[in-house]
Amino acid sequence: MGFQGKGRGFNYLFCNDGRHGLGCKITAGYNYKDFETSCLTFFRELDLPSIINSGEQEQKRAELQQDIAASDGRIVRIEKKIKRADELLGGEEPIEILRDTYKNLQQELRVEQSTKEKLQRELASLATQTVDYREFQDIIRKLQSANGGEDVYRLRAQVASRLKSVADKIVLAPVGSAPTTKFKSWFVVGEKPGPAKHNPKIDFKNHPGMHLPWFAIFLRDVEETQIYGAPGTVVVSE
Repeated sequence: MGFQGKGRGFNYLFCNDGRHGLGCKITAGYNYKDFETSCLTFFRELDLPSIINSGEQEQKRAELQQDIAASDGRIVRIEKKIKRADELLGGEEPIEILRDTYKNLQQELRVEQSTKEKLQRELASLATQTVDYREFQDIIRKLQSANGGEDVYRLRAQVASRLKSVADKIVLAPVGSAPTTKFKSWFVVGEKPGPAKHNPKIDFKNHPGMHLPWFAIFLRDVEETQIYGAPGTVVVSE
């Protein structure tokens, strides 16, 4: 992807391969200001924590909580064995025949405690991701309300950094879905956000939504692709 400035704020994103005749037939650009405004608004309003909580990370959180509970149970059992050994030996150093068993129990306890701490850190990191995303949304709001100057440059840099940690990739369709001739599924963007009806009956050759631009955002750790386009836009998937 390339960036071209034509002066007076007319900047465009374009396909490098298309511009240099390297296989892609799309030479038209995507107005950068329109893309930035739409993309930032999309992320500002997106309830990413809810999306994550309903997907893989919610399952991961439940699994970690179960693993921590199981680790707690193992720690309790090991501690009981160590306490019983101490009582039988009168609190003194274990005699030779029990020394190895005693040491093994202590080592097992340390390993299990370390395992539990690791699981707890993983669980805490899931909550941190949600907090980080809320902070990211606050930065977007500040950027969109900024009047210019150094603050805009600084905020843009922060947004770019956070965006890389949230999104895996972004696909742009500057001339819409019309150039695509082979695809497996499609849907039409509705007036309101919500689940779209897949593969509705439409006239692909004459539907005006085939020529409307759209972009898709592939979020990290989220299977569902997030699509942005004006109502009536036809989005296809190869």
